[in-house]
Amino acid sequence: MSFGGVQGGYLQATDVYGYNSFHAPSWWLGNQSALYGGLLHLSERVASADNMMQPLVVLASGAMRLQYTTSPPTTEWKEFRVPLYASAGWEVGLGNGEASRPATEEELAAVLSDLTWFAVNADWQTGDDLVGLDEVFVTTPEPSNVLLTVSGLLALAFAAKRRH
Repeated sequence: MSFGGVQGGYLQATDVYGYNSFHAPSWWLGNQSALYGGLLHLSERVASADNMMQPLVVLASGAMRLQYTTSPPTTEWKEFRVPLYASAGWEVGLGNGEASRPATEEELAAVLSDLTWFAVNADWQTGDDLVGLDEVFVTTPEPSNVLLTVSGLLALAFAAKRRH
């Protein structure tokens, strides 16, 4: 762990191989279906990058691999917010960074319900890389907030109907 980062400490990886990534520990894998519809937050920075569009996050369950592609991090800490619903840009990955097609909501839900692999890209440059990772967490919509929002919308609709 290196000192500094967004909140005082971060992970750093040096890459001298063809591909490198940060992986979730095995105890965290398994049924993560409660994360569906949430928002994955993470911050990364690099010493330098080729500015290639590559998958930032890869999730897998068995042979099904889903990826979320975005612009690369910069030399300053960059926060990424990855929506955990398929219509936000998830793709079915071929295992080489290329996508075959957009992922469906059912596929993303199925992968999260039996997650066997969770990786965050740590290879943003051809050749040696130096990548920092910090602030990895997931926020999920709280049922009380959803209920409050729906109740408010229903009250507005009822009020509008009464006016007519």
